[in-house]
Amino acid sequence: MSTLTVKMLGDSRVSVDGKPIIFQYKKVEAMFLYLSVKKHATRDELSNLLWIDKDEIIARKNLRNAIYELKKSFNGQGELLNINKTMIELNPGIEIITDVDDFLRDEVEVDGYHGSFLQNYSVKDADNFESWMLEKRDSLRNIYLKRLNQLVEIAKRENNLDGIEKYCKLIIKNDEFDENAHRNLLNCYKLQGKFNNGLELHDRLSGVLEKELAITPELETEKVFSEFLKDMHLRRKAENKKMFFYGRKKELLIIDDNCQKFIDGSGEAKSILIKGEMGIGKTWLKNKLIHNFAGKDVYLFENDCYQFEKEHRLNAWKHITFCLLQAAKNDQVRIPFNPSQEVRLEDFIDLMNHDNFEYLILTLLNTLSEKKKIVISFEDIHWMNESSISLLISMLSRIDSQRVMFVFTCRNEVVHSLEKFYIFIKKYNKLEPIMLCRYTKNEVEGFIHKARPNTIVSKEVLDRIYAETEGNTFFLAEYMNALNSKKDINVMTAKMQDIIGSKFLDMSKEEKKIFEITSLFDNGAPLFVFTELLQKDELDILDIIEGLENRCILEESNNSNSLSVQFTHRKLREFQYMNLTHVRKSVLHNKVAQLLENRLGNDSRNIDAYYQIAYHFKNANNLVDFLRYKIKILNINLDFSHERFPVLHFENKFYNQFEFDDKKIKKKIQELKEILENIKAAGGETLDVLQLEMSVLHIEGRYMIRRGAYDEGLGCIRNLMEIAQDVASREFIIEACKQTLLYCIQTNYTDMMMKYINYGYEQVREQKELVNIWELKRFEAIYYTMTGDHLTAEGLITECLELLNRPARNSNQYVLHTAACYDEMGGIKKSRGELTEALHYYEKAIRLCEQRNVWISISLFYTHAGEIAYWLGKYAIAKKYFEKALGVYSRIKYNAGQPIAEGYMSLLLLKEGNYKSALRYLLKADRNANILRIPKEQGTVLRIQCKFRLMMESNLELYEVFKDYLHQSFECYAQESLTMLKLAKEDYQISLLEGLS
Repeated sequence: MSTLTVKMLGDSRVSVDGKPIIFQYKKVEAMFLYLSVKKHATRDELSNLLWIDKDEIIARKNLRNAIYELKKSFNGQGELLNINKTMIELNPGIEIITDVDDFLRDEVEVDGYHGSFLQNYSVKDADNFESWMLEKRDSLRNIYLKRLNQLVEIAKRENNLDGIEKYCKLIIKNDEFDENAHRNLLNCYKLQGKFNNGLELHDRLSGVLEKELAITPELETEKVFSEFLKDMHLRRKAENKKMFFYGRKKELLIIDDNCQKFIDGSGEAKSILIKGEMGIGKTWLKNKLIHNFAGKDVYLFENDCYQFEKEHRLNAWKHITFCLLQAAKNDQVRIPFNPSQEVRLEDFIDLMNHDNFEYLILTLLNTLSEKKKIVISFEDIHWMNESSISLLISMLSRIDSQRVMFVFTCRNEVVHSLEKFYIFIKKYNKLEPIMLCRYTKNEVEGFIHKARPNTIVSKEVLDRIYAETEGNTFFLAEYMNALNSKKDINVMTAKMQDIIGSKFLDMSKEEKKIFEITSLFDNGAPLFVFTELLQKDELDILDIIEGLENRCILEESNNSNSLSVQFTHRKLREFQYMNLTHVRKSVLHNKVAQLLENRLGNDSRNIDAYYQIAYHFKNANNLVDFLRYKIKILNINLDFSHERFPVLHFENKFYNQFEFDDKKIKKKIQELKEILENIKAAGGETLDVLQLEMSVLHIEGRYMIRRGAYDEGLGCIRNLMEIAQDVASREFIIEACKQTLLYCIQTNYTDMMMKYINYGYEQVREQKELVNIWELKRFEAIYYTMTGDHLTAEGLITECLELLNRPARNSNQYVLHTAACYDEMGGIKKSRGELTEALHYYEKAIRLCEQRNVWISISLFYTHAGEIAYWLGKYAIAKKYFEKALGVYSRIKYNAGQPIAEGYMSLLLLKEGNYKSALRYLLKADRNANILRIPKEQGTVLRIQCKFRLMMESNLELYEVFKDYLHQSFECYAQESLTMLKLAKEDYQISLLEGLS
């Protein structure tokens, strides 16, 4: 039997077995919802409910039509209604589940209350229905609030702070004027140490009451808040006293000197202003200053300023005034007037105008300072309002600085209310400013060693702590606590969250959106992202950002060519990002990725943008696009290390910064395969997924072939070819052909080369784009060189050069293909024994690369030129080329030609008598030749071993160095070398080998 579900708490929804019911018009739905709650109603009741403004006959007619439409809406669900002449009821035989019934049935249920009854629901021309709906809404809401209050009381008895917080928040969400819930939540925050949450809560309550009802919070609420502030002050004071501190010697010297002058009158003393960012140690330094007056005959008064006080006139001075009055009373100092005991100080001050209040403070200071010197401390004066700042300036200008000293702490933010204050102190030199900066990396190391003198902290941990804290004192102290408690130092503590949260209090919606977007970026959010996502004018965005820069929350970033902004501390970003919901993170990251992708357009040169786009797609959980960009990035890297002569898509300086770590490449390929499997498991093998799979197979296949794992590599390439043929992807068919041909070249296996060359030609012609034609011609030329047809090979290379030297191709992009043709021509000349001509072409390839500042593949050209120079007896030139080649080879693994360069270096060192270095190079050559197993390389190294083995018989010193390595006979090495050289058709080297016999 079907189940009818009616949801009325929150937005209404009616469904049968999960499928929504669509009503013909609103009053039909309203009638059904009414019956869902009441279960039955008379005809007159329904007529009056929905058509009170109509004539009785018309109302009854409308009711009949509504009943008809209601039945149609549930067509096929059986008899929904039981109807007689006077009564209409829902059929008791039909299973109807309503969230209202569920909520009322369970007397402690609160989780099922998803919102107000029929939230945002209205019916036109149905005042009686509206009245019933509102009455029912209030009734259910009151039940809900009563239950929540009961749960709060239970949680209080059980000291369940999480429960108190949860249920109080729900009460306030539904009744923002409920001060009892606010008081309970304030007490809860006090016990949890969430002081900034409490300040925000009270500030919001005061604002709502003032705006909506023009009243202030109840006295009981203010009493609770006063206790909250007192506890916060005492706890933070205790924490500051326990707080470990380090350094600040220069600042302490300034403070101690100034305090001494003030105490003994030995010089001109000034008031002190300690500035710095949140958590930098301003309070600790202020407490050190206050400590200088311990036991001294001075009046000492302290007050903390809070953000919520900005709206209250002279609020920052009330506590100080009370303390001054109390001191005057205790010491029987007569003042012009004093409030009676019956008058509250707050009322007394509020009744006074600014001038009278100023006169009172000035009189108190002058009178009391005649008896004892006075020190007044104001913490966080950036929260002072303009009236309090104005009074402060007046006091500084009129009191005797040798009798009254002020001590201030202030964040290094641009606060407009303080502008006059700063102008004043600069003009009249009334203050000694002390700016606290972040610790340097060396100072952080000193901080850690002093905090943990018996613990050795590794460089890795030190680097991580410095990166996480950026030298901020508070964060350093928290990390020290985590280390001492053996906790994870990557976790943001509750105290961190509370302190950081204070930075984000009282933010506008626009500012919060700026924070959200900025938190998505590791290294600065570009300005265009804000303008595009928020659809605001650039100047409007800059105004908001400037305000946040003034508050030292955001700063300009230097990580981009365009204007970008980032958080002033990474922990601010971490806090903001962790408070974004998972859904919001995903949506925002995806929008940013798409925006960056659209801005990229057809520009394939900006690999930094690829990394950014991949990062955002990953965090958006968009695996398909994430994998797409991971493939792009890895392909760019592997084009340089795995392609002998890649097409250059980037500026040459970009190539020159690459170095290749084989372990990292293997790890990245494995990551691609895992992401691909996850995509397949989630969405199956669509055409887009097959495209990604072909890309992954191509990357893995060429990597395996490059490192000599031929079976695995060819397996990947065969799979690539099969999929490419199935989906008719000529691009990947050509790539599969190319990788197979590279395998044939490396292994000197010519039997199937022409098959893949011709198949490649066929695909290129069907593409009607001859972009790859010269590559195939060069492969064909290599085939003929390998099979001994040098004349045909030379003709094909000449054709390639003609194609590449056309204006459309004569650019840096194809420089390596041109250089490769010169290199192949050099090989043809070498095979004919024309060594001088061969060296000419090799050097031509080298010059072309050096002129364009391209080092990718130049190592092979250096090696070939060095080999010919050696054969020609030009040993100094040969050594120069080999050294250059080995310098490049050291940056890339699995290099064709590397064993040859190392082998010939061993011969050159042999000539120089440096036998130990010669052995080291020959060992490298032997090891590397057996990785790719290229016959020419193996044969060359074996021939060089023959030369060494032969010379060992007549050179005792050489014998002693090489005896443990070359322990086989000369004939054994010669036979193995001849086999490989014949396979490689290296006729000239065969003749050299025969000359050794």
